[in-house]
Parts: sequence; C-alpha cells; structure tokens
Amino acid sequence: MKRSISRLTGIALVTALGLAMLLSVAVGTLVGTEVGTSWLLKESARWTDGALKVGVHHGTLASGLSVESVSWMQDQLHVGLDQVEIEISWLDLLDGALTVDSISTASVLVHWQSAASSATTSPSLPEPPIPISVHRVAAKKVRLQSGDSDPITFDGMALVARWDSEGLAFRSIDIDSRFGRVEGAVSIDGSAAHDLSGNLQVHALLPDLADLPDLKAELVLSGELANPVLDLEIEAPYTADLVVKYSHLGPYSVAGPVSISLSEMNTSWPQIRLVGEVEGVGRGIEIAYRTQLQVNWEGQPLTPVPLSLAGRIWPAGTAIEALSIERGTERLSGTGAIAWGGGTTVRLDLSIEKISPASWWTVWPAALPAIVNGTVEGTLSAPSAGAAFGLEVAQLDLDGHLRDRAFRLSGLGRIKGDVWNINEFTAQYGSSLIEISGSNQQTLDLMATLEAPVDHVRVQRLRI
Repeated sequence: MKRSISRLTGIALVTALGLAMLLSVAVGTLVGTEVGTSWLLKESARWTDGALKVGVHHGTLASGLSVESVSWMQDQLHVGLDQVEIEISWLDLLDGALTVDSISTASVLVHWQSAASSATTSPSLPEPPIPISVHRVAAKKVRLQSGDSDPITFDGMALVARWDSEGLAFRSIDIDSRFGRVEGAVSIDGSAAHDLSGNLQVHALLPDLADLPDLKAELVLSGELANPVLDLEIEAPYTADLVVKYSHLGPYSVAGPVSISLSEMNTSWPQIRLVGEVEGVGRGIEIAYRTQLQVNWEGQPLTPVPLSLAGRIWPAGTAIEALSIERGTERLSGTGAIAWGGGTTVRLDLSIEKISPASWWTVWPAALPAIVNGTVEGTLSAPSAGAAFGLEVAQLDLDGHLRDRAFRLSGLGRIKGDVWNINEFTAQYGSSLIEISGSNQQTLDLMATLEAPVDHVRVQRLRI
C-alpha cells in the first residue's frame, strides 16, 4: 500500500513537472518567437473588440519588441503611439500576470471629440484579463487634442502603472512642458462608480513678465471618474484655495457643469486679492465660463473693482466674450483674448461710459473733476525673455470733460522695443489742439494750437 502511494506521488510529481515544462515551452514559444508574438498581438486586438490596432512590428516579447505604430480607438477617444519599444518579463506570465519592464515611444497623440448628444454617458474602465504592471512608460512628446482645436504639446512624460481587477493606478506621474511640470500619483478603482483619488504637485512656469514668480500648487483629486472633484491649493506667493467640480457628458470629454469657489487669491505681482465665484460648462478641453469677482489692488491708490467676465478658456489661452465693470452709472465693458505660453499676448476692445477717475483712483486731485467716455482697442505683447515688448493701439477715441472744459483724445500707433511709430495722435482741450505723427526712427511732425493764460500761441508746423 505504501509502495502504491509512493508510486502515485512520484507519477503526480513527474506529471506536474512535465506540465510545467510544457507550459514553459508553450509560453516561451509564444513570447520567444515572432510567430507566437504576432498571434498574441492579434488575440489582444480581438480581446479589445478591435479597439487596439498594432502596426508593423519586429522582434519578440521575450527579446524586445519594436512596433512602428499602436492605436486605440473607442467611442470618442483615439490614442496613437509612434515608434514604440517594449520590453517585458515574460516569466511572470507563468504566474498569470504581465510585467512590462519598459515602454518607450517617440510620440503620443490623445485625441477626443466632445459628445454631440446631451445624454450623460459615464466613462468606463474595462478589466484586463490578467494583472498588468508597467515599470516605466516614457514618451518624448505628448500631444492632447480636443475636436478640431490646436493640440497641446508636452515635452516629455514618464509613468509607472498597474492595471488589474482592483482598478488602474498610476503610481508615478512626471509630465514636463513649456507650461511647467506635474508630478504625483492617481488611481481609479475597479468599482462600478470608479472612485478617483490622487495627489499632484504642479509647478507652472508663468510668462516672463516683470519678475512674475512661478506658481506652485497641490492638486487633490477625489469623487468619481464621471464626476471628479478637484481641490487646488496654490502656494505662496499667490495663496489661493480653489475647489472645482465638474462632470463628463460623453466618454472622455469634460462637457458638464463646472463650478469654482475662489475663497481668496493673492498675488505678489501685481499685488491683487481676488474673491468671487466662477461657473461654466466644459466642452472637451475647453470651458465656457462666467465669473463674478471683487478685485482689490493692494498697496495701490485704486478702489476695489467689481469685475464680471464671460468667455472660453483652454490650456493655451482664453477668449473674453464679455467684460463688465459697473459702479452706479459708470461702466466699462468690452471683449478680448489672452494667449500664454512662450510669452503673453493680451488683446482688449473696451467701451468706456461716464467713468469718473476720482471714484476709482483715490489720489485723483479733487480740483480736477472729470468724466470720460469712448473706446480703446489695442494689443499688448510680452514675449519670452530676449524678445521685444510690444504695444499696438488700433483705436483710441476718448472724450469728456476735465474741470469745466471738453477734451478729446484719438490716435493710432505701435511700440515694439525701442521703436515707436505714431500713425496719428490728436489731443484737444478747450481751444488747445495738438496733432502728432511720425516715428522715433524717422521724422516726427507736430502741429499745435495752445491756449495759454497770457496769450494764444500757435505752432504752425514743427518737424523733429
């Protein structure tokens, strides 16, 4: 009896060893040959219902795989990778897991379309057939694009991730771009709600304007994948706490309500303190917003300004579709646009109605009561370091009263660095008139009629 048990035990051990060897040979054949690797890649595409497409490839999963292109298309999302190099630890497949030592790619494009339907569709996270660990993902260039808008480009990205039945965890995130750097970790659990958690350190490189300090902040993510909550705490010198809540309308598209509670935000240059609310609706990577803010100019002889803004914002800039500052019968309104990254360009088209400088500027002389009306249209450009500062006035047309006399200012011109050009400039106050045109690089023409306390002085023409 003992001999029979020993014999059966021996047979079982030999059989198990044989099966293990056969399994090793089978796995080795699959990952160690180009034929086996091609079959596995085809099966991966079939498992994803055709969402995954793998281009021309060379090598094997065991020795290293080179793929010319990899793409993923599902719903409104398209992800494309070019010149991909993959290295895996294939022995982990014997334990029912996939360990990827390294994935490197020359470029990544993530493109999504906003959902046209108004019905809410929560984004889903499929469960992989086996646990997948990725020790390193490196991309030299990453581009994000929504719809037909211009893509946003990042200079580099490095990730460490794990994807299994418990969810998707980005254990390390490092993204570099001309806008700054983001580092941290984010996880999405495998529950039906896909709970979201994460912590990111943000170091934003702000435009090179008058020693404007860079922005450092901590971004905490919570909520669910379909309805995330972003809590952004900005560090000194700005000191602000923003809580952002938004939801998705359609998969992979920020196209739901957005609300930002700005309890207080202080900047060191210029010294401004902001308090107010921001509301809007997301459309892909673009958000249509509406704000009500109280702007306080610390250390400046300016009274608090009630500012209302409406427009659209995206990572590369904002379009101001409505700007309004009102106090009693005084009103300043207009439109504009701001573009940033590699310098800043600000364009404003303003309409001024019954503005009294004394009510806005606390040091305005009481002996000079004034009312101003008119329009101003211009562009201010502050490029990156080494480039020339620029100002272009496309329209200047102001009129009103200063003390007991009417005045009018009008003009066109531009300044770029040390070069300025006045197409035309007219200043009229009472009976006094000055007209100027020309450039500091060529000829400056001046014609003036001045009303002096003693006598009238008329300069017919002065050329400088």
